[in-house]
Amino acid sequence: MTIVLIINPFARRNRNGADAGLIREAENLGIALYRIEDFAALPELVTRMMAEAPDMVIVSGGDGTAHAVISLLGEHDPGEKRPLLALLPHGTTNVTALQVSLRKPDPRQLRRLAAPAGSRPPTCRKHTVRVANLTDQPPLHGFINAVGVIASGTARCQTNLNQSGWTGNFAVALSMINDLIKKVLSRDPEAGGLLTPVRMRLTTADGRDYDEDTLTILISTLDRLVLGSSPFWNLAEGALHVTRVSKNPPDFITNLYRILFGNKHKLPASHFQSFSGDALTLTLDGEVLIDGEFYTASSQVPLEISAGPEFEFVRL
Repeated sequence: MTIVLIINPFARRNRNGADAGLIREAENLGIALYRIEDFAALPELVTRMMAEAPDMVIVSGGDGTAHAVISLLGEHDPGEKRPLLALLPHGTTNVTALQVSLRKPDPRQLRRLAAPAGSRPPTCRKHTVRVANLTDQPPLHGFINAVGVIASGTARCQTNLNQSGWTGNFAVALSMINDLIKKVLSRDPEAGGLLTPVRMRLTTADGRDYDEDTLTILISTLDRLVLGSSPFWNLAEGALHVTRVSKNPPDFITNLYRILFGNKHKLPASHFQSFSGDALTLTLDGEVLIDGEFYTASSQVPLEISAGPEFEFVRL
């Protein structure tokens, strides 16, 4: 079995020395090594890697690194065999790895991944969320796509907390608590807190059409997100899970808890919608969040969001 390892040396754990242990393990196991020295050169790196027809690709980094690699693999020739993927959680946020792949960052995980086929760990399969028509971008693939306050809240978390050393679920929780305190104390909620709606239009393949100021829209193919939350309900057929919150939702703090962890049946359907499907269009001017990375959308060209290819992940 041909195995390759892609390391992002700029990922948080690798900056702190985790890549040294990975490199030693890879050399001992005969695993081919690729380092992302420049993300602009990543397409060429992935092309060279795929020329070796690897059976497994291991990615060392966070959500952004996995998103960058999978975006390129997702647009590769569909006639080619897609490799098995293993995501090592070595970044600042690692939601995708923790939900569908490796839950521990230990470099010794490589030994289990390189074990004979009969003794390898189980796998799981997930479709990507494919987003086309972003400004100055090719189609991109990820697992968590958000607009509105989730995007702006993530930006605040990255700026105010991640850069100060707070990471992972703790940083997300701290950022949410800070915004909730602002809301409770009524300190400038429109300008800096949770309740700044954005004009957008969401249209689904089965005829749902929401065209109004919207607080947030969240789209994912994962069942659980940060903090182990499960913010989706009314799911039927379709790989994409979609949740939408309109402007000025009632009992915001109580209903926020219900969206994340509580009884979804108590949410007023006039302000909170959730469903599943395989394709939709989204029209807005502003930032789009995909797996922790930010892109720009223009209302002149609606985003086409669909279920991307299904990848198989090693699950440990």
